[in-house]
Amino acid sequence: MPPGVDGRPWAAAAIAGLLAFSVYLPSAFQNAFVEYDDPAFITQEPQVARGLTVAGVWWALTSTDQINYIPITRLSFLIDASLFGVEDATGHHVVSAVIHGLNAALLCLLFARVLAMLGRRGKEVKWLPALLAVVWALHPLEVEAVSWASSRKHLLAFAFGVGSLLIYFGRGQTKGGYAMALLAFALSLGSKATFAAVPLLLVAWDRRGRGLDRRRSALRALPFATLSAAVALASSVAMDNEANTVLLPRAAEAVMAAPGDLAAMLGRTFAPFGLACHYPRRTGVTWLEFGLLAAVAAALASGVWTLRGRWPGVAMGFAWFVLLWLPVSGVIPFGDQASADRLMYAALPGLVFSLGHFVRGAWLAAPVVVAAILVPMTLRQAGTWRDTLTLFEHAAAAGGASSATVQFQLSLEYARRGQGLKSMAALRSAVAAEPRYPQARHNLAAAAMRSRRPAEALEHARVAVEGLPRWAEAHLVLANALYETGDPSAALKHYLEAARLDPAIPTAAANAKALRDAGIEPAE
Repeated sequence: MPPGVDGRPWAAAAIAGLLAFSVYLPSAFQNAFVEYDDPAFITQEPQVARGLTVAGVWWALTSTDQINYIPITRLSFLIDASLFGVEDATGHHVVSAVIHGLNAALLCLLFARVLAMLGRRGKEVKWLPALLAVVWALHPLEVEAVSWASSRKHLLAFAFGVGSLLIYFGRGQTKGGYAMALLAFALSLGSKATFAAVPLLLVAWDRRGRGLDRRRSALRALPFATLSAAVALASSVAMDNEANTVLLPRAAEAVMAAPGDLAAMLGRTFAPFGLACHYPRRTGVTWLEFGLLAAVAAALASGVWTLRGRWPGVAMGFAWFVLLWLPVSGVIPFGDQASADRLMYAALPGLVFSLGHFVRGAWLAAPVVVAAILVPMTLRQAGTWRDTLTLFEHAAAAGGASSATVQFQLSLEYARRGQGLKSMAALRSAVAAEPRYPQARHNLAAAAMRSRRPAEALEHARVAVEGLPRWAEAHLVLANALYETGDPSAALKHYLEAARLDPAIPTAAANAKALRDAGIEPAE
């Protein structure tokens, strides 16, 4: 038990965990898998479908599919598939709810330990860690990480990451405790590199909470930093050249938009309305907007630094938030979206703990009131993950109607439901929002070929191939369009490329052979 805390924290942690689990249990029995990463990671991944096998374990430990090296998360998918299969999502969602409850309990214990390190005493401290953990666990921003089956990586990374911190600041002074903390950190990184900046957090907290000098705290954090570097290297190897980089913003655009994205994310944190699975990137940011928002952020950071001696809890929580948020802030582009709720799963505890520094005496009722307000909002948000159509129609209504990704996902779902007119309208909206969107262009090209409009298909297919030059299907559709518009030499070139990229496409090789038998040579 952390010294200086009245009573045992275990009961409070258990209550926090049970509340977090209970809020997500109803949606676990109602929500299905969604056609948004779930097929790639779970439902249509052959290794996962076979369950826990020797071959599956080896695949989990070595796979870099979907530009992710997440062996621990893949192992959890294999175990779930063995227990529940991949047809019904209920068991998968229940497990995620259990892990979320465990995370709330672990966070409660960590908050109690840190408060003890800061010398906080008194009866109100007995329940303050649990109340802060409950506010975090019931916040609607956390719904995406819990209710999306593919987001298991964030839950596991958090569990092992917080477990590592808990061990480090508890028994980390002993060799055995330090080794256990290092192992838990390795498991966290193997789930998702969310806690990669923890070595810096260890240095900050060691100096503030335990008064260690800079040299000693840095030496203790060095093995953790080595693990982070190793995972960063593995992640760079996992980057696939076939990834869609067309929609990524330029570095300068990402930097310009970052202050506004941070402001929007903080706005959703304190007023969690209009949450969605996708937030379009801000474009056309002016230097005035950038300067004002950057100045506010700098002033906030300067204020926290200046008052770190008077408000050490605020400084420690702020360090948590900044270090875990920066890698996913959008300054380093990770997609065509400004931010994502799931990326706040690990960073939000820092803000909660910072605000918890001011909760004393009668103000202990404040977290209770906040949690009570958040519960219905979280239940409602969890319901938006019921199925794919509900998810993306909600995203469109919440401000994503102009998002190419939202419209493209809607087009796919409408097509699956046989609503062809709606699907084509959504596809055209996706291309209008982002003319370079290769997948949307490819689908429009395929639709045009089915409708015997090869000239229209040719225009879309060229853009698709330019965006994803290693996509065999895109080359095949372009080849068909070229042939139908009277350019067999160019068609042969793309038939050959499609066959080279994916020999499993028999049409490409057969058509190439037929053209060569007819004396056609590929275009240069």
